[in-house]
Amino acid sequence: MKKIMLLSLFLILLGSSPLLFSQEPIPPVQPGDVNEDNLVDIVDALLVSQHYVGLDPRGLVNTSVADVDNNGEIDIVDALLIARFYVGLIPRLPVGDYDFIIGIDEVFTITLSTNPSTGYGWFYTISDPNVVVLDSDAVTNCGSAPGSPCEHTFVFRGVGAGEARIDLEYYREFDDPIVVAGARTFAVRVTM
Repeated sequence: MKKIMLLSLFLILLGSSPLLFSQEPIPPVQPGDVNEDNLVDIVDALLVSQHYVGLDPRGLVNTSVADVDNNGEIDIVDALLIARFYVGLIPRLPVGDYDFIIGIDEVFTITLSTNPSTGYGWFYTISDPNVVVLDSDAVTNCGSAPGSPCEHTFVFRGVGAGEARIDLEYYREFDDPIVVAGARTFAVRVTM
């Protein structure tokens, strides 16, 4: 009788254990967290790059979350995107065909090297100002020597759901005709 009571008590305790029989679903692994340690970090980028060149003999890469650009392949671009996410250059993963995926009222930053002493500067155009607007832009972190490069930082905000393209061109406004010395294009998706 004592054995039956202990067995019953054990089964009751076992059945009510939140560790063994949790009613909550297991959260999905975050895109880019290929080693499933609940962090997307440089280790994940390294593992994806090793996987890409065939150096994943122990199968450490969770391939279901490694394709962060959603192109159907796990390649070096995925490793680079994970690294960019880790250092804060992109706001979230996966990125798909976009450089930035943000929500409404979220901001993102683009920082480019510039040298205002030459007369050159970065100028932007936004394909759809109903989706993205410029919050601020500033030239900072100039070196102390004359002619030293600086950083031109643009802060953009998502204002409506949709897609937009930001074109940045590097030129001197006073040149006639204007000669573009550099250009960058960023694809942005704003979600609800």
